[in-house]
Amino acid sequence: MEMKDDLENAMFSMIAVPFNFDKTEQTVFVKVRELSDIQIQAIGDISLIEIDAPSRKFEWRKYEKFAELQNKIVRASLVSPTYNEILGMIGQDSFQADCEARYKEIQKEIIELPKGPLKKLLEQQAVALRVLFDLVLPNDFTSAIVEYALGTKKTDIKLVTKKILLDCALLQHRCGGRPSDYCSGIFSDFNKRDIDVRALIEYDKYVKENGGK
Repeated sequence: MEMKDDLENAMFSMIAVPFNFDKTEQTVFVKVRELSDIQIQAIGDISLIEIDAPSRKFEWRKYEKFAELQNKIVRASLVSPTYNEILGMIGQDSFQADCEARYKEIQKEIIELPKGPLKKLLEQQAVALRVLFDLVLPNDFTSAIVEYALGTKKTDIKLVTKKILLDCALLQHRCGGRPSDYCSGIFSDFNKRDIDVRALIEYDKYVKENGGK
C-alpha cells in the first residue's frame, strides 16, 4: 500500500497557484499532473506554436472552442481537489450545472429550427452559456493549471517560427525521419508532435503556393 502511494505521489506534483475569486486574492495548493502527449491528444486539437497573426475580429466560435479546451485540460490535470470538488467549495457547482443544462436545452431547440434570426440568436446564447460554464473558475487559476499541465514553462516551443517549421519539413522530405528531428531544443513528446504536424502543414502550403513543386 505504501509503495502504491509513493508511486502515485511521484506521478503528481503539489503546486501553489493564484485563486482570485469573489474579490479575494489568495494562493492555494493543488495536486496536479502534467499531461502526457496521448492525454493531450484525447482532449482535442491543441497547439502551442503561435505563428499566425492574431485576428482583429472577435469570433465567438473560436472563443467557445478555447474555453472548452481549457476546461478539459484543467479537469484532466487536477488530481486533488478535483474540478468538481473545487466548484463545490466555492459554491459554483449548481450554477455551472444550471448553465450546462440550459445549454443542452438550447442545442435541442437549435436543431429543430430553420435558418433565421431566431436560430442565430439561440446559437449566440448557446455559445455564451458554453463559455460561461467552461470558464467558471478564476482566470488566473485556470491559466496556471493549463500552463503546468502542458509544460509550457519548460519548453522552447514558443521560439518556433514559420521558417523553422518549413526548414524542418524540407529536411524531412530530403533526408527522412520526422520534421522534429531537425529542430533541436527542449521539447516534450507533445511539442515534437506539434512541430511535426505544423511543419507538414507549412510544407503543403509552400508546395501549393509554388505550383505543386
